[in-house]
Amino acid sequence: MRTSTIIETVGRTSIGVMCAILFLIMIVGVGVTEARRSEERPPVAVSEEQIPALLRAIPDWKEAIRRAKWVDSQEEVEAVVGNQAIVEIIDFSKAVEAVAVRYPEGILLLLEYGTPQLSADADKRFNSFLAESQKVPKPLYKRIGNYNAFVFNPSGDDGGRKLLDRVRYEKVVQWLGEDPNMSERLDRYVAATTAQLLFSTILTIAIGLGTTLTFGITLGFLFFRYRQKQRKKLKTFSDAGGMIRINLDGFSDQAGDDDQD
Repeated sequence: MRTSTIIETVGRTSIGVMCAILFLIMIVGVGVTEARRSEERPPVAVSEEQIPALLRAIPDWKEAIRRAKWVDSQEEVEAVVGNQAIVEIIDFSKAVEAVAVRYPEGILLLLEYGTPQLSADADKRFNSFLAESQKVPKPLYKRIGNYNAFVFNPSGDDGGRKLLDRVRYEKVVQWLGEDPNMSERLDRYVAATTAQLLFSTILTIAIGLGTTLTFGITLGFLFFRYRQKQRKKLKTFSDAGGMIRINLDGFSDQAGDDDQD
């Protein structure tokens, strides 16, 4: 096989490999796009019963829920209400949930303890601290059912008190049963997991195929160059393997060449 033929073969092989890799990239792109579309689907409509009771307790919750922020540490509370001394006695280790919301009347911090006893104990600590504190202005405080509510930086006592009065405490009854949105979340999870698995598999195959082809082409080229150097050392070349053949290409030895030399 001549050099031009080998170069042509290598060129065709390289083009084929590039086309295969591009095809694999297109498949991966389609899979990733579908996964993103699945994740970007509009959320399932949530009924009022599925919203946490603590969020439904804040005033004008349907509008204020967009501004509500869950807080689960003293640092997160201070990031919303500022440096307030009473925040230091809020113990978040005792099964407490808290949400902070900004209103024109002030910043509402609503705490919900896991049991009435914990809420009552916290109520005693808060009232005792506020009674002994000399810092002015003080946050407004009120216990509402199982909730312990504060209004920080109130615009006025009347406005802050009215904001606390608008907090509603409702007893929550939850029925045990299947989650109606479980199938939707499961479909999204399966779609995302399948896309990731498909991407990893195709990427592994592409890398392995590319590495193998690159190694094969390099090894073949080096072997070709080695054989080409060997042929250049020979006086003549014949692929007849020692058999008699018709000298159509002029590469075979002619009878009498040695005598003429």
